[in-house]
Amino acid sequence: MPEVTSRNLLHGARILLKKPLPLETLRQFSLAFLLILLAMIFIGGEQPGAGSLFPPPWDKVVHVMVYGSIGVLVGLTFPRLSLTAVLLVVLAIGACDELHQAFLPGRQAGFDDLLADVIGAAIFLPVLVMFRRIIFASYTYVSRR
Repeated sequence: MPEVTSRNLLHGARILLKKPLPLETLRQFSLAFLLILLAMIFIGGEQPGAGSLFPPPWDKVVHVMVYGSIGVLVGLTFPRLSLTAVLLVVLAIGACDELHQAFLPGRQAGFDDLLADVIGAAIFLPVLVMFRRIIFASYTYVSRR
């Protein structure tokens, strides 16, 4: 197996810039990962003991990471969606999750969790902007040839 070096990674990035995935394929991958993540939250959250997987304050860190990732995936799945709209979608998903938890035994809904969700999405917005720039720059690069 070849060694992973910065030179190899750079070479891989050049190959991607020369021949990127079709935009529709990229959107489909993002949508698939988004749906898997949402299923893990809503279906996995119903399992016994799901509420005690991460003790405080680590549960808030998990909320930030997961909902930040959801924001990036929403933004990549729907590239024309504004950053404000991405935040609102994450807020809606987080609110649905908290409402869902209110009806599950052993779980409780909390505004602190919802706040962590929105903070996570806001923290990850620069990552989304960077991904969008890289992706659209690669398509611009290829189309100019």
